[in-house]
Amino acid sequence: MNILTLLLPRPSSGGEGNDGDEVEESYAIDDEATASLPPEHFTCQQYVVYSPTFQVPTFYFTLHDPSGSPLPLDAIVESALFRRHSLPSPNGNAFALTLPDTSLALLSQGDHPTLGTPSWYFHPCRTSEAVSEILTESNDAENSNELLRWMEVWFMVLSNVVDFFAGSQ
Repeated sequence: MNILTLLLPRPSSGGEGNDGDEVEESYAIDDEATASLPPEHFTCQQYVVYSPTFQVPTFYFTLHDPSGSPLPLDAIVESALFRRHSLPSPNGNAFALTLPDTSLALLSQGDHPTLGTPSWYFHPCRTSEAVSEILTESNDAENSNELLRWMEVWFMVLSNVVDFFAGSQ
């Protein structure tokens, strides 16, 4: 039998958050195969930046562990930021994620264009093609609010892979 000990924030009595104290709770675990530790908390920063080269928005992000160290690609792919099974395995590549049977980089590492800090980003080369195809099929290409609709569709496409609100509950 294993004992799992957690330090949890103490509920406040006044309903205004916790008072900084922690409560230690212990749980007896009989079966190691079914025991799971609480998820580790990561710091995620997300940015939408216009790509002048491709003339489309680009999603940039960083993910850091509690010590402030950036996560490696394999941990990023498995993180709560991405919807389960929405991305292929990195297959040993630590700097980019490519689609199977192509050399097209889907997820790349590079400097944030305005901050100059190391970041990950979804490569924007096929963004316009994907969004335009959806707008054409939905007959929204001639919408009076074309830019707004374009951004809505872009976020819709991206949200099939990225969980923008992961961990925000």
